[in-house]
Order: sequence, then C-alpha cells, then structure tokens
Amino acid sequence: MNQYRRALHVIGGGEFGGAEQHIIQLLSLLPHYGYMGKVVCFYEAEFSQTLRKQGIEVEVLQHGRFDFRLLSSLKRIFSMEKPDVIHTHGVKANFFGRLAAKNLEIPLVTTVHSILRFDYQNNLAFLVASNMEKWTRPLNDQFIAISHSIEESLLNEGVPQDKISIVHHGIDFDRYSSGKSILREELSLPEDAYMIGVVSRLVEAKGIEYVLEAMPMILKDKPTAHLIIVGTGPYEQHLKKLTADLEIQDHVHFIGFRKDIPDLLHSFQCFVSASLSEGLGLNVLEAMAASVPVVVSGVGGILDFTEDEVNGLLIPLRSSTDIAIKILTLMQDDDLSRQLVHNAVERVKTHFSLDSMGKKTADVYQKLIDKE
Repeated sequence: MNQYRRALHVIGGGEFGGAEQHIIQLLSLLPHYGYMGKVVCFYEAEFSQTLRKQGIEVEVLQHGRFDFRLLSSLKRIFSMEKPDVIHTHGVKANFFGRLAAKNLEIPLVTTVHSILRFDYQNNLAFLVASNMEKWTRPLNDQFIAISHSIEESLLNEGVPQDKISIVHHGIDFDRYSSGKSILREELSLPEDAYMIGVVSRLVEAKGIEYVLEAMPMILKDKPTAHLIIVGTGPYEQHLKKLTADLEIQDHVHFIGFRKDIPDLLHSFQCFVSASLSEGLGLNVLEAMAASVPVVVSGVGGILDFTEDEVNGLLIPLRSSTDIAIKILTLMQDDDLSRQLVHNAVERVKTHFSLDSMGKKTADVYQKLIDKE
C-alpha cells in the first residue's frame, strides 16, 4: 500500500515485559497490513531505547509517576498526530489515554494483557487500579483480549460482548525453534544433569515457590535434577531464602535476567510454569516452540493452547506434590516427552504465529475505522 494509516500506541514503558515485547513485534508487522505505528510512553528506559534501535518511532513524556500533565501532553499529541486509531496498554496508559482521546472522534482500542487482581497484590493498589479502569472503560470503542479467560473476565466486569475481540499474542517461531544448549557448560553441570527450567518475573503470582518445594521430592528419586530460574523481580530474595531453608541450593541456580532465551530453552529437558494467573503464557509457547516438554498450571490463557497429556502436562494450583510427580514422569518416560513435544510444536506453529496476530489486530482497527 502506498498510503498507510496511522496507529498510535500508548504504554507506560517503565518495564520491559510481555506487553512491551508485544508492541515491538506488532509494530514491526503492521506495515504489512497497511498501518504505520508510533509509540508514546511515559518513561525513558530500556523499552524506548529498544524501539529506537528497531527503527520504531517513539515519543517519551518524562513527567512524574502520577503527574496530570500527562493528560495535556497526550491531548496535544493526539490532536497534532490525528492518528487513525489510538491503542492503549496498561492501567496508567489506559486511564490517561482514554481521557485524552475523549471527544476527538478517534477510534480507541485497549489490549488487556492480564487480569488486574493478579497484577496488584496490595488491596489498596488494586482498588485504585480497578477504579481507574471502571471509570474510563466506557470511553473505549473496542477491547482486545489476548485469551478466552481475559474475555470472560471482561464480560464479568460488564464489558459488552460486541466490544471484545480475541487476538492471541503470536511468537517468532523460527527464533525459538533454533538454538543451542549453553547452560550445562556455563553452570559446570555434569553430563547426566537433568535441567528443569523456569523463565519468569520473580513475583508471587508466578508460583515459583511451589516449584522449589517440589525439588526435595524430585531429588529423592532423581538426584541428577537441577532447577534453573531465569529472571528477576521483587520476590527473588524470598525465593533464595526458601532455597536455603529447603537445603537444595546445590541444585537450584538463579541466573538473573537474560536476553538469550532461545539458547536457554534449548538447554532445558523440561519447562515448568506454576503460575497462579496468566494472560496467555508466552513463556510456555516459547518453550513449546523450542521443543521442550512443559509442566504447567491450568490457568488463564494457558488453557487456550495446552491439553493435558496431549501437548503438555497440567498441574493444579499450589501443588508441589503434583509438580514433582509430573516432572518425574517426564524424566522417566522419553516416549511421552517426545509425543508432547511433537504435538506442542505443531500447535504453536499453526495457531500462534506473529502474522496471524498482526492480521487480526489490523482487522480490529479496520472494523472500527469503517464505523466512523
């Protein structure tokens, strides 16, 4: 197309998590479907720097954490840019973005990446965030839910069905399907070490403590097991103390934040997610694409693509015993592991591609623009 439409994305941008990765991927894809994107974020950080490196236009509003000048700055940008669609991500960006877009007659879309109750463990913070959403959601034209569980949550909170579109996040399958095992040598682990991987932000909602509590049971049967935890977060010291209390520190390795995730995944014999809530579970999709058998809690969007004993093993919430049993099952049954991997790879490749995500998002935009 010679004439591109404009999609303006608004996000806090202080972290570099799944939503930020999603925006980078999405804005790289949208030109194939007739849309050029720009990002407005509130913090100069790794995310904004990465956008520039990727050649994606970005504008940073460097105001304070809850500085109401954000509202006037966004109004100014929206009025100057006159985008064809405004697309917000995250409670703060949703709140200020919706208020700033009011009366501008520009279609307004929000992607809901997660369920608020699990994002805000503090009751006061949750009350504030949920009210910010409740007060401003009527200003939206459309919501994109990244899984059926998020769609259900929105419906329960009063969002009309016709205002919700499901668009699963996609992953770069080729990036994760290729990789090389690097951790055995890096961690000086013996040749017979069975490496169990966790890739996650270290927060309470990810349930990593239950994986740690499963390790003594696993080690009793299979002393060659090692747990590798990739990521950082506020729960890190608690998890390290629990590791010491369980006396399993020789078999647990905290390796921090890493960018070489495909190579790390190819180092694992098993991937575990014991999360208490997931918007979709991109880390599980990535592990599947890397041909790693997965043991996962059956929550949220994970159930959109995981079938028990078909392409993964499902575990109930908060059950260290079940985690241990499922991991030991994989350790003892190579045929089962191979079958789970085969089915998982086919599912991810067929249904969770980046192209599908880009096309479906562009379709949402077009539907709204055609209504104008």
